[in-house]
Amino acid sequence: MVTAYVRGYLKKKDAKEKKYAAFHIVQNDSDYSIFIDTETTTDIYQNLKVGFYMVCYKENTLVEIGFFYVPERCTKEEITILKSYCVKNRVALYEHNHFIEKVFFKYALFKKALCVFFNAPFDISRIAIASSFTKGGKFHNGFSFTLTKNKSYPRIKITANCSDNALIEFCTAA
Repeated sequence: MVTAYVRGYLKKKDAKEKKYAAFHIVQNDSDYSIFIDTETTTDIYQNLKVGFYMVCYKENTLVEIGFFYVPERCTKEEITILKSYCVKNRVALYEHNHFIEKVFFKYALFKKALCVFFNAPFDISRIAIASSFTKGGKFHNGFSFTLTKNKSYPRIKITANCSDNALIEFCTAA
């Protein structure tokens, strides 16, 4: 059995602040949750290098844990270290595109898992392979992200509600 530790921060709601809650718990019918965090290049582009994910069933059963990476952005030494760590600790390792189709969509889309990110808009934009602006409707002035070249999968749309939360949904149209 693998022990997993999850980092999280809660912001205490100021007594004077009544317009927005510090955080909002989403009601979810699924028994699954997927936790994702990404690490990026240190240049101005902050492109995805490696990511960590953990899938849980109900509240405390670990289903799957692992890493994903972009081979073109990692050195051979980094990939060797990552592979060695994953073998030693018996955790999964996927290239980015395989992770999106075999893990992310499996749980987030098909099993309707609750998706937990440390910073969802940033992490989603890192795992995306393309982006565009949205216009009209509830996503006006937001972003639309393509996660895979496979057109049968939906895009993810994001728009900010206020400074500390955003509306995020799977959508078929750009």
